[in-house]
Amino acid sequence: MVLQNVPVLHSTINVVLSLFQSVANFLSPYLVDFLCKLAPIVLIHQQTNPVSSHGYRSIDKKRAKTHKHVDDASAQLHLTLQSVLSIIAKKTPSRLLIPAFSSCYQKIVKRCPLATTCLVAVANTHLNSLNKKVLSMHSSPYFAFYMEALDFRSVQHTLQLEDIAKIEDQTLEGVINLFLKLPEEQFQVLYHKLFTWGCSAESSLCKSTTFYRCINILTEKLKSLFTSLAVDLLPHFAKMFEVSPVNYQENEDETRLAAEYRIRMSNGLQTLTTLLQADPSFVNQERFDLICQPLVNEVQKVIEDGDQAKNNFDEYVSKFVVPLIGELAACSNNNIAWQPLHNQVLMKMRHNVKKVRMFALDAILLIAEKLGQDYMAMIPDTIPFLAELMEDENADVEKHCHRVTTRLEEVLGESLQKFF
Repeated sequence: MVLQNVPVLHSTINVVLSLFQSVANFLSPYLVDFLCKLAPIVLIHQQTNPVSSHGYRSIDKKRAKTHKHVDDASAQLHLTLQSVLSIIAKKTPSRLLIPAFSSCYQKIVKRCPLATTCLVAVANTHLNSLNKKVLSMHSSPYFAFYMEALDFRSVQHTLQLEDIAKIEDQTLEGVINLFLKLPEEQFQVLYHKLFTWGCSAESSLCKSTTFYRCINILTEKLKSLFTSLAVDLLPHFAKMFEVSPVNYQENEDETRLAAEYRIRMSNGLQTLTTLLQADPSFVNQERFDLICQPLVNEVQKVIEDGDQAKNNFDEYVSKFVVPLIGELAACSNNNIAWQPLHNQVLMKMRHNVKKVRMFALDAILLIAEKLGQDYMAMIPDTIPFLAELMEDENADVEKHCHRVTTRLEEVLGESLQKFF
């Protein structure tokens, strides 16, 4: 491996740096070659970077000096590599660099998929260096490159999902920055292209997962400004509730499919929660009815579909499903709207799986916390279910029910014992 001789490699990279500093305008025919060579080098350098000085105390002084020399040389190489990439990103005209990104990506993703993160980082740096006028002129080819990079999850079935997420994060950062810098009209055009890519009938699970990861970040950035575009999301998201991991046959690894499914659903649920927190009026009666029943059913779906531990059921429900149930209740205007949601949650308190009963208790408590004194209208319906779980056959459920009842009394400001 060439990185075994760091001084020689450092000298070579220094020559490349000097070339770009002095005759960058004449190097455009070689941009793709430079990027294709530099990206894997940066990746390998990061993966083989020597142990930091924290480990030198346990070795002798002579070896410590040797390791320190290697560490210093490696650090200098890192700085030089970053300098080269920075000059390429900031000094090369967009009309030359953006087409090079696409050509280079097609080569790197086949030879060294993990190195694409370096290329996308250069693209992001170049994007950040552009003013709005120049970016507006090149928005279409830039977006086309990012769309190509967003397919990474769909084509890399052998990589770990954690590695895919790290690389995808770089691409999503670029997409979001591109959206936020564009005029509203151009932003909407590109957003609808992204929506079609991720939410059409032909969209794969992986594409849909990537799409909702992107939209989750975008919603967090735009808050209520995104609600007008989010209307189209609800019908697609409601259909997602109807699908379980076993419906997908793209990959034989069922555990991976289940994980992909949960990533998608988690980001979709978080997106809706953020929207409701930013703009409670987003949910009208029609939209409430669309997602109410499938949302409540989500507290039991993973247990029905597969192994609880593999699907991270506890975290998924507690962090994403229950909070959205609470926000949905808070956005409702009256108890006529609350009643269907509340009743459906109450029925889950009679589920045969103890975890579902406990999560239903959590959801009831959160609804009460969101509604405050208005929840008193629901107490007559709630008490019989609490009474049942106070004598539940499972000790964990029984204890949890007592804790929830105590907290309900604190929220409502009065004792519930008179209702039992």
